[in-house]
Amino acid sequence: MVLSFHQLHGIPLSYIVRHNDVADCSPKPTFLDEYVATAPLVGEAFNNDQGAVLILLKALVTGHTEAETIVSSHEGGQTGRAAIKELRRKFEGTGINAIARKRAQKDIETMFYAGEKPPHMTWSIFSTRLKDAYVQIDQIEGKTPPDSIYSNTYKLGKLMENVKADFLEATKAQIRVTLTGPTPFTFDQALEAFQATVLDKHPIRPDGQPLVRRHLREPNSGHVLVIKVVEVEEECMVEVVQAMEAVQGEEEITLTKNKLL
Repeated sequence: MVLSFHQLHGIPLSYIVRHNDVADCSPKPTFLDEYVATAPLVGEAFNNDQGAVLILLKALVTGHTEAETIVSSHEGGQTGRAAIKELRRKFEGTGINAIARKRAQKDIETMFYAGEKPPHMTWSIFSTRLKDAYVQIDQIEGKTPPDSIYSNTYKLGKLMENVKADFLEATKAQIRVTLTGPTPFTFDQALEAFQATVLDKHPIRPDGQPLVRRHLREPNSGHVLVIKVVEVEEECMVEVVQAMEAVQGEEEITLTKNKLL
C-alpha cells in the first residue's frame, strides 16, 4: 500500500521501503522508477518521508500484535525504513518456513527404522533425513550448534525411541549404558554406532549397492553356508563362507559364478 502514496512533490514513498540500501543506477522504464531506485536515503526530506511511512505502517498493522510492537518500537526516532526492514526480517517467507518446519518436525516425530527390507526406510535414508530435519529447524529459527533448538538429550531420546529394528537392540543397550557414565554418547555418536551395526549386518559393495546374501543350511548338519554375491572388476564372484559350529573363525572359499553353477 505504501507504493500508492506520494510525498508532496509527487515522488512515490516506495523509495523508503526499497530493498537495496545502495542506489541502483541501471536504466529504468520511467523517471519515477529511476528516482525510487536512486533517491538518497539520508537528509531532511528522507527523514520526513520515513516519518510519513511509519504512520502508514502503524495504520496497516493495526490488530496484529507482533507487527504493532515492531512498528511502535520505531516511533521515537520516526524511522519508517528501519521498521519496514524489521518487519521483512520477521515475516517474509514465514509461510514457506512454517511448512518446512512442520515437515521437518513430522520427520523427527514419526520416522522410524525397522530394517533394510522394503517397505521399510533404509538406514541411509532414515539417518540422513533425521539429521537434515534438525538442521533445517535450527536454520529456520536462526540457531547454530551448540545453541540448537533441540538438546542432545532430546535428540538421543527420540532416536532410541524410533530405532525399532530387533538386531539393533544390543547397540541400543550399549548406548544406554554410556548415558549414566562420565562420557555419554552424543546424538551423532549414536547414529554412527547404529550405522556400524547396520553395515555389519547388511554390508554394501564399493558402488553403494547392497551385497546379495543367501543362507543355506545343510541337511542333517549344523553347518551353515553363507553365500555373498559380489562384483569384482565386472566379474561376478561368489564368496562362500562356511561357518562350522565346532570351529572358531571362518573359512572362505571363492568360486567363479560358472563353477558355482
